Amino acid sequence: MPRLIGGRRIRRKHGPRSQGQGDVLNRALRTPWELVGLLVAAGIVAAFHVGKVPPSIPSIRDELGASLGQAGWLLSMVNLIAALGGMAIALTADRFGHRRLVLLGTALSVAASGLGAFAGSVDALLVGRFFEGLGFIAVVVAIPTLVLRIARPTDQRLAMTLWSVYMPAGAGSMMLVAAVVLPGTSWRIAWLVAAVASALMLTALLLRALPRHELDPLPVRRRPVLHEMAEVASTADRSPLRSASAPTRAAGIPSSASCRPCRSTISASRPRRPPSSRPPSPS
Repeated sequence: MPRLIGGRRIRRKHGPRSQGQGDVLNRALRTPWELVGLLVAAGIVAAFHVGKVPPSIPSIRDELGASLGQAGWLLSMVNLIAALGGMAIALTADRFGHRRLVLLGTALSVAASGLGAFAGSVDALLVGRFFEGLGFIAVVVAIPTLVLRIARPTDQRLAMTLWSVYMPAGAGSMMLVAAVVLPGTSWRIAWLVAAVASALMLTALLLRALPRHELDPLPVRRRPVLHEMAEVASTADRSPLRSASAPTRAAGIPSSASCRPCRSTISASRPRRPPSSRPPSPS
């Protein structure tokens, strides 16, 4: 019904416009599962570059004459990059942008794997593996933050569960592909297959993920990377009790271990045993 406001009849607006606004709001509150699936697929493709190496070691040794030590370096190069540069890459993700880091890591994997397929020596192949490791770490460090950002709070556990399959799905499927392709061919085919898969994923990310505003970088407080690395490293020296009482100290609330009135209040609130009703034993 119309309402009288200031002597005028005001009619409430109902109809397709308000319903359309509600539909847009409901769509904005939903988890974009197609985008979550695309990000998980990007992690799976990045794991291709981990799973292509173990089945290719015999072919690499036969063709390039790699020793067992060099084969071990080819296998462990990605883990070495993760151990040495994983924290630095993670701390620079907020400055560089997580979406940009995913695109850069995928492009780096394409270039390193494509050029590595034409390597003529083990040393050149190791250089390519180094850049493949950088691309892999850049992708898998940045994607979980994007998944948590676009998923609703009620869907975050499911989204992270889907993300957790990227390594077994990617590395395992590439091992199966390499086991089928390698007999009768060269290890270079496995490198080219991984490069083509990463190129297709890069195209999909540019078409589907780049225009999405949900993945835009958020404003953050920027501090020197070395300062943040020292802060992260120093948290390992804190005991669980200290870390648990740190938020209360930061908020100006005294903890129970350092406040005498708090300790007296806690001791006073503890239930006391009633006096024993047993008769005294005869002496």
